[in-house]
Amino acid sequence: MKLTTSLIQVALALLTVALLLIEVAANPIQDTATPSDTTPSHPYPITPIRFEGSIRGIHLNTTGTIEEIYAEAAKDPQFFAF
Repeated sequence: MKLTTSLIQVALALLTVALLLIEVAANPIQDTATPSDTTPSHPYPITPIRFEGSIRGIHLNTTGTIEEIYAEAAKDPQFFAF
């Protein structure tokens, strides 16, 4: 009885080690998402915002989407200086 218990414990330990050492190569998945697939769907309208402040030390007083405001700030040569 004691021998059987010891053999079972050894077998389980070896099985655990074997499972930890097994590597399964994952096949890469090609990204096939289109922009419409990744566009967030929410019930809120996307509207321009008014921004008055500074981004990286560049004073802005403008209206637009966040992308447009960031693009406006990027027109200043100091925007990319760190």
